[in-house]
Order: sequence, then structure tokens, then C-alpha cells
Amino acid sequence: MPMPPAPSPAAASTLLAPPAPLWQLVLRSLPVPVLMSVICWVGAGVNYLLFHTLAELFSIVIAMVALVVATTSQRFTRNHFVVYIAVAIGWCGALDLLHMVVLDGMQLLPGNSADPAIQLWVAARFIQAVALVSAPLLLYRSVRPLLMQAGFGMAALLSAALIANDFFPAAYVDGQGLTPFKIYAEYVIIGLLTGALALLWRQRALMSTRLLANLMAAVVFMILSELAFTRYVSVYATANLVGHLLKIFAYWYVYLALVHSTLREPFSMLARAASTYDAVPDPTLIVTADGKIHQANAAAALFAGQAAAQLVGQSSHALFHDAEVSAAACPVCQGMQTAKAAFQVEIERNHGRNAIECSVAPFHAPHAQNAYVQVVRDITDRRRLAAEREALVLALGERIKELRCMHAIAQLVETPGLTLAQLLQGVIDRLNAGFVLPDQVQVAITGDWGHFGDQIPSPRPTLWLERAISVHHTPRAQLHAWYPPEASAAGASFLPEDEALLDNVVQQIGGAIERMQAAEKVQRLSNLYEMLSATNHAVAHSNNQDTLLANLYEALLTHGKFPMMFIALTETGGFPLHLHRSHGIPAENLLLLTQALQSPQSPWYQLMGGLAKGEIHLHSIPATYADDTDPWLTFLHAQGIQERAVMPLACEGRLLGIFGLYARGLTVFDADEIRLLTEMAAELSFAFGRLASENRLQQAEQKVQFSEYRFSEVFAASPLPMQIFSLGTRDLLACNPALQQWLGYTPQEISTLSMWAERVCADHAQCRQVLELWQHASPQNPKGESLLLPEMHLRCKDGSERMARGTMTMVGDEAIIVWTDLTEIRQSEQVLQESEQRFRNMIEQTISGIYVRRDGRFIYVNPRFCEIVGWSGADLLGQDVLQFTTTAPDNLARIHQAWEQLAAGARNVKYTLPMRRKDGQLIELGLNASIITWDDGQPATIVMAQNITERKRAEEQIASYVQQLEGAMQGTLQAISNMVELRDPYTAGHERRVGLIAGDIACEMGWDAERCKNLELVGLVHDIGKIAVPAEILSKPGRLSPLEMELVRCHAQAGYDILKDVSFATPIAEIIRQHHERMDGSGYPRGLRGDEILPEARVLAVADVIESMAAHRPYRAALGLDVAMAEIDKNRGQLYDPEVADAMGRLVRKKNYQLPD
Repeated sequence: MPMPPAPSPAAASTLLAPPAPLWQLVLRSLPVPVLMSVICWVGAGVNYLLFHTLAELFSIVIAMVALVVATTSQRFTRNHFVVYIAVAIGWCGALDLLHMVVLDGMQLLPGNSADPAIQLWVAARFIQAVALVSAPLLLYRSVRPLLMQAGFGMAALLSAALIANDFFPAAYVDGQGLTPFKIYAEYVIIGLLTGALALLWRQRALMSTRLLANLMAAVVFMILSELAFTRYVSVYATANLVGHLLKIFAYWYVYLALVHSTLREPFSMLARAASTYDAVPDPTLIVTADGKIHQANAAAALFAGQAAAQLVGQSSHALFHDAEVSAAACPVCQGMQTAKAAFQVEIERNHGRNAIECSVAPFHAPHAQNAYVQVVRDITDRRRLAAEREALVLALGERIKELRCMHAIAQLVETPGLTLAQLLQGVIDRLNAGFVLPDQVQVAITGDWGHFGDQIPSPRPTLWLERAISVHHTPRAQLHAWYPPEASAAGASFLPEDEALLDNVVQQIGGAIERMQAAEKVQRLSNLYEMLSATNHAVAHSNNQDTLLANLYEALLTHGKFPMMFIALTETGGFPLHLHRSHGIPAENLLLLTQALQSPQSPWYQLMGGLAKGEIHLHSIPATYADDTDPWLTFLHAQGIQERAVMPLACEGRLLGIFGLYARGLTVFDADEIRLLTEMAAELSFAFGRLASENRLQQAEQKVQFSEYRFSEVFAASPLPMQIFSLGTRDLLACNPALQQWLGYTPQEISTLSMWAERVCADHAQCRQVLELWQHASPQNPKGESLLLPEMHLRCKDGSERMARGTMTMVGDEAIIVWTDLTEIRQSEQVLQESEQRFRNMIEQTISGIYVRRDGRFIYVNPRFCEIVGWSGADLLGQDVLQFTTTAPDNLARIHQAWEQLAAGARNVKYTLPMRRKDGQLIELGLNASIITWDDGQPATIVMAQNITERKRAEEQIASYVQQLEGAMQGTLQAISNMVELRDPYTAGHERRVGLIAGDIACEMGWDAERCKNLELVGLVHDIGKIAVPAEILSKPGRLSPLEMELVRCHAQAGYDILKDVSFATPIAEIIRQHHERMDGSGYPRGLRGDEILPEARVLAVADVIESMAAHRPYRAALGLDVAMAEIDKNRGQLYDPEVADAMGRLVRKKNYQLPD
């Protein structure tokens, strides 16, 4: 192949001269756009439309010239990069032409808004920016010009159509300025232009310096122009003018770039394009045997980063082979020295960062001896793709493992009848296979449902993944995966796909549990509906409570499908409960349920208040329950029970019992189930109420029948005369034998009311009065109420007359009249009046003072009372009784209390009060009061009074003597206590404190003060029997032997023997003997139990324990009241009386009780 001709000296100097700096090239091009800008600015002074038209015309002309030059010269320049920019700029110029024409004020097209022109402007600038960003791709690619024209033409026409049809966003609002869309669009365009600037700079090696300088200057002026167009409010603003001037500069530099590339450089570009080697896409060289480049194509120039002409004469080894290796060691160079045929060698360059494939073949040319054609192909990407392909094959294998794992888990979750434990354990068994190192990865599930899989290590290893298992968007458990430290040290790691695998698994688990919950809920609701229906059937076919309970149990058992249930009844309407029936609970565990239903400390006791109100109680039993303090709940947890529902069995507001349902599974009792249970409880309550009503009705009917029978018997046997009239017909329905015997008439003789009035009524005026009363009262008087008839003179059949009064009772349509014979009463009244007169005379002459009061005032006083108080009858009658006594509060309270007792119905009340005589002396009166009927027939109080002043003084003196004797006795007992303490110095003060504590407990229990005081005295000598115990045993510092302990226990019996013959008001000796007895019979000396122990001894036992444990001892520190009370509470009811223990507890916990000093 002939060598290309050598360049001329002038051309060589031009080629060797360094290119001018970019800024110089830009400055040299400034005069023309400056002149254009000056012309436009002068036009702006005349008219804005003139300025705008000039500015846009300059840009449009430049765009069109560039389009024409580039498209017509592309056939020989083959510069697709330049043509691409020229086509885009040309179509943008077309949009600019429309922009100029539709501008407000041009009046070339209809419309008076500036918005369409600005919308066209935005569309043109956006197309222009996109073209400049994408143009660098055409530096090493080609696109058919027709496609370029079609693409940009369609974009321009589509933009114009959208704007014409108002589908384009508004860019300007008249009177307000630019819209946010216009401003943000300008910023997006600026961003695109900035990106284009960066791409041009990055690809600068593929462009000439002049082309690069002009294009970058054009882009910079475009950016400045767009910034100016974001700042104006009015189209006539200065920012708008500046933007148009900057656009002139931008388009001028576009023109220079395109025209220079298409007119001034076409011949050099055509020369390179004419080279046959340029058609080869790979770098192709013709080298001599010594490795010098004889000719190179464009691809080789691109590969070496130099012009093809500059490569001629340079070493192919230095430019295309591994420069770090000498030519003697280069396999390509050595191959050209020895090979006679074509060969191919792969070598690495740049320390292995690149790889090339050299294909070498001998080439024979007229002027080139031993030349070779060397094709260099960059296989870096091919090698990388091969490595990536191997990695993808490996990753595909891992993905297949993951897919198999996910498929296995998907099959697992679709298994029908799967329990939650089987699901979670199945996931654990299958999940390891989805990881890169299935034998070393460890997985576990922890949460509300328990623990499945491997144990969680502590501390947490470095390689750790964790995902939450959510059910209905609520985290319920955690899925963990980790590699142990030894696997981590061996290079194990989690891939991103492993995290995706865990995400997929937890989603499948959550979805499966949600489906299981939904199925379980449907099944449970179905069972509850069946159970409700069966309950209604049981209610309809039960005629008593026992049958209803039996039918209810069968309905629950047949249709409930609950693993465990029970029915418990109460006899008191509250606690305790007695187990009636149960299902699913082993016999050996029924005792736990029975104890829970009867123990006040169990949770059941807390539920009784709500159950009595008809509430349904739900209780969840967590899967992680581990408290062994409640054996029943521990049993439920072991059985997998997760929830309990308790419903009341009530009858008319009274609790009859409860029935409890225990459920396993994933779902809790929701609102629908609670509604069904509530309906069931209401149905049962209604049924129990109906049965109770029917029972009451049956009893009432029996009572009515019995009452009718009893009434007929009473009516016939009654000694009172009785008769029954019909209210409607006024006929006599019946009269008893007593009436016939009383008046002597047969029923036929007085068979009607009129016959009764004619024959029996002796006084016709009274008869008419009674008939009128009957006439008016019969329709108005309520049934069952009695009407008292006036007294009447009744004529007997024998002609004698009787005084009587009738009581008429309306029962249905009948009037029952019961007659009371007043004849003898009226005859006795005269005798009574005479007797009263004799009684009054006796009172006047009695030696006791007597007065009668009513409403607190004297209405009668006898002479003896006047003599006692020194006041005359005139002074006293009508006066307030209280004005003659003292106003001391306790005295007035005592008087009012006595009066209230009499008013409450007491027959006789005794009390005392101080009375002030007329001479001012205060005397003490003993009063005995009773309620009587006074002469006027009204109630009054008669009081007998005695002067007890002297007697009271004597009683006070006797009380003083008694108090002295009691003090002497207490001193004696204290002396005995001191004597005991001398023998047992370790317990000094013990007896006194025990007595005080016992007295306080008794007071808290409500005992009277005298009894409490006596108990304190007993406490002083309760250990008197220790006198019989050897002193060396009492003061022994170490543990007592069994024999010594037995001697100490004898002190209770010894104390009894000492005091048994001493006469006390309280059985002190017996109390002392029993103060070590215990409620369960475990005490001494006689092993008494329960009520066999005296109450005082029970109180003394608790006080003795409290003082012994809480008080200080020389051989140990005080244990304190809390420890002592713990002992009492622990053995309450077993060793110590519950009432006494509770009283001591109230003193300590509520009243802050402290031990006596």
C-alpha cells in the first residue's frame, strides 16, 4: 500500500502549532453578536416589538442557516454530531418563529395574551436542551438524517399543537407574571444545559478545540439567558430584554460551531473518512517487521487518543501493547518476528485493568516489505461479561436454592389442617436450605407463640438478620437468621437475596397465620351459632332449672367444640362456687379448678362483681406463661389453652352460677363472638327467669287454692259474725254460723240487702246512712281495701238490740262485712270511767312523785311531785320540762335518748336527771316513764319520780371503794408479773406488752371497755406458770433440749394450777391454760381446737406471737411488725383465729399500730 503524501511545510507548521486557548477563540468571535445586540437594543428604545422581532429574527436566521449548511454537507462530512445539533436548532428556530408571530401586540394572529408565545418559548428551549444533552452520543454513533428531521419535527409540531389546543401548562398570567411551571421549567432546562456542558467537556478529546470552544460558549450563554428569563414579571421587563440579547450570543456561537465543522473542516474530515481502514470498527494497523506503524485507521486513532497521521512512525508496541513489558517479551512482537502465518494473541494492559486481543496477519505491499496487518480488539468488556456470566450462573444456582426453599415453604403453608406449631417448626426445618451455607446458618422464631429452632446466642453474632412476623399489621414474632462466629471467620456472609428471602418468608408466615385465624374464626362462629341454636332448643324444652342445666351442658358439649368447659353454681349469689359439670378436664386436675373456684385469693373471686352484673369476662393466657404460683393457670398453659370466656348464669338479677369456655388456637374472642355469647347469656337469663316466674305462678296458684280453702274454713269457724254480699245484685251470698248465732236469723230471712235493712237495722236513720255510704263507696273504693262502717243498733230476732260496728272489704264483686259486737264494750266504758276516777284519787294520795307530760310539757303533776321539787302545780303545768334541769350536753342527750326510746315503742324507760328545786337546790331524780292514754283519749307519758340524791352519793362512794380494790388487784397482778420477769430476764416487759396488745386487739374487735381492761390484766400474768420452770432453763442462751422444751410447755398448766382456786369475775386461770392452744388442735397443753378455745385465749395467743417476734430480745434484734404479721397472715385460720388476725392486721396496716414501750 502506498504511503500517504507528506504534508507541506506550511501545513506542517500549522499542524504542529499548539491550539489557541478556548477563551481566545471565544473572545475573537464576540464582535458580531455584540453588534447584533447593539442593533436590537437601539430597536428596544423605539418599540419593544421591534426589539423582539430583531432579536428573534437574528436567532431564527442563524438557526436556519446552520440547519441548511449542516444537512447539505453531511454527505461528505459524515459528522452526525454536528448534523444532530443543527437539526435540533433549526426546529427550535421554527418554534421561535411562531413565538415571534403570536407575541401579544403583533396582531398577526387572534388573541391578546402573552401566554402562548411564552409556552412556545419554553417548548423550544426544552427541545434545544434535550438535544444538547444527547448530542455527545453522536460522537461515536450514527443516525440517519431523516430520522433526526422526523424526530425533532414531530416534537416541534406536537408542542405547537398542545399549545394551540390549550393542553400545555400555563407559563404566564397577565397582570401577575410567570407561573411556577414556567420558572421551574427554566430551572430544569438550566439543569439539562449544565449536564450538556459537562458531557461536552468529558468528550472533548473527540472534538476539535474550536468546535468545543464554540459549543461550550453557546451553552454558557444559553444558561445565562434562561436565568434571566426566570426573573421578569412583565414581558417588557429588563430581565426579558437581557435574556433575548444573551440568546443572540448563544445562537451565534452555535452558528460558528456548526459552520466551522461543516464548511472549514470538511476536507480534512473527508480525507479521514475516505480511508478504507475507517470502515473497520476495531483499531487496525499496518506495521512493519520492526513494529513501526505504517498506517492506522480512525478506530486506532481513537484507541490511542491521537490523530491517525500522528500515529505513523510510532511503535505499535508502546501504543497498543503492554508498555510495561519489553518488546522482546511481548508475545505479539515476538510472533511477528517468527510467525509465517496469521496468529491471534490476548494480552493485558495497564496492570491487568484492560485486555486486548491482537490478530496479526502478514501483509504484502509494493513499498512495504515484511509488513503485517494488526487488528487490535478491546476485550475488556468481553472478559468482564464472561466473569459476570460466571457470577450470574453461580447466583442463579443460589436463586434456584432460594426458589426451592420458598416453594417448599409455600407448599407447607397451603397444607390443610396445619397447626401453628407445625407451621412454624416446618418453616424452621425448610429455611436453612435457602442460604449459601445451609449447614452453618442457624435460624429461629421467637415471640408470642413460643420459641422454635436454634437457641438465640448471647451476645448477638456479627452476621445477623432479623425480620418481624406481622399478623394484621401487628408484629407478633421475630424470624432470626445468623452465622456463628466460626462461620463468619471462614468468610460466610449474607447476600441481599438472603434478606429478600427472609422478607418473603415472613410475609408467607403472616399470610398463612391470617388465613388460619380467618378459618378458625369462621369455624368458631359456626360452632357458636350452632351452640346458640342448641341453647334456644334447650331453653324451649326445659321445665325446671336442673333440666335446663343438663340440656345446656349437652348443647355446649355437642356444638361448642371447646376443648374444655365447666358449669359452676353458687348458693349465695356470689363466692364460693361449686363445680357442677365439666368437660375435657382430667380428673386429677379437677381439684385445681375446684380450689380456684372456692379460694378468695384466686382470680375468680375478683370476677364475681362483674359476673353478678351480667358481664362476660375474657382472659388471655399468653403462650409464654411461666408463673407456677397458680397451679390452675400452669395446667391451662401446659394444655395450650390461650383464652377463657366466663359467662354468668343469672335469674332476675341474681347470680346462679357461671359457665366457662376454654379455647385453643390463634384467634381471640372478637366482637361477633362476644355478641353471640352475650345473646346466649341473655337467653339463659331469660329462661331461668321464665322458670322462676312459672314456679312462682304455680306456687301462687297453690296458695290461692289453699287460701280459698283456708278462708272457707276460717269463715265457717270464725267467732266473729261475718256475711258476704254481692256488690252487683246486693244479695246475701253467705253468712257464717257466728252471725246466725249472734242475731238469730237464718240466711233466707236476710237474703237481700233490703231484707237486712228492714229486719236487722233498729235505727232507720243509721240504716239510711249506711245504705248511702254503700251507694257511694262501692264503685269508688279500691278492691281489697277496708271501709269502716259507723256504729249501728242491730235488732236480734228475739227482739234484743246489740251495738256493733262493721268493717267492709271489697274483694272482686263481693263485699265481706265483719261485725264487731260493741255492746259489752259500751257497757264497760262506764265502769272504766269510774275506775279511772278511783285511779286518779290513788295517784293524788301516793307517796311517789308522779307527773304526766306531752310534747315535753307538764300536763299533770301530783302533790307528792310538787313537794319533791318545791314547785306548785300552777308553776309547773304547761311549762317545758327541760327548763327545770341543767343544760349540760350529756344530761340533755340522756333525756332525749329516753324520750326517743319511748317514742320507738319501749314500754318502760328508766333514767335519771338533775332537777332544780324552787329554792335553787339541785337534786337527782330517778325517773320511770311509760306511755299511757290520758283523759282526753290522746297518748301521753306518765313518769314516776323519786329523789335519789342521797342514794347516788352512797353509790359514788361505793364505786370509789371498788376502784381502789381494782387498783390493788392490778398492783398485785403487776407484782406477780415482775416476779416472773425476775426468773426470766430475757423476756422482761413481755407480759405487760402482751396484755396491752391483747387489749388493743379486743378493742378493735368491738369488745366493751371493761372486757378489754380485764384482758390486759390477764396478759400481766399469762406466763405466771414459768415460776414452776427452773430458772437455768429460762435463762439458758442456747437451744433447749426436747426435755427442757417440754418443761417450758408445762408453764401454761402450771399457771392454771396456781390461779384456779382464786375467784375472779373473768376465768383468768382457764385463759392462762389455753393461751398456747391453736385453732387446728396443734397447741398445748390439751390440744383444743376451734370454738373449744376461749375468745380471750385466742386474742392472747396472737398478741403473744406478735410481741415475741416483733419485740427486742437480749439475744437477738427485734424482727419487726412486718415479719410478725407475715407469720399471723400465713397461719390465719389454721393456727390463729381469723377474726383476731384480721383485727391485728387492720391495726398494723390501716392504723399504723406500734408496739407498746
